[in-house]
Amino acid sequence: TEESTARLAEELARRWPGRRFAILFASARGKRWREALSRIVPLADQVVVTELSDTTSEDAGTISDWLRSRGVRVRAVPGAADGLARLREHAGPRVVTGSFHLVGEVRAQVP
Repeated sequence: TEESTARLAEELARRWPGRRFAILFASARGKRWREALSRIVPLADQVVVTELSDTTSEDAGTISDWLRSRGVRVRAVPGAADGLARLREHAGPRVVTGSFHLVGEVRAQVP
């Protein structure tokens, strides 16, 4: 939800003041992803957008287009593994958010 994303953004800003983050994001279909992203995008260096493998998700291209229209550096990738690989290229802090399905998928891939 946008409330939980706002709390996440507040905590990130508190723990790493002035830092920019690479964010991996996906959203289940029908969720308020624009509102959620609006809360955390101000902290983003880049956003990697993907789709969910285990539930119906919003189109990564649609989300990417929306982010680009707001001046955000964004890249769409086909799955969580590709998204995780892109996050690992970022030297700074990295965040996985959006859907708990995505977080679970990524967590299973991190040793």
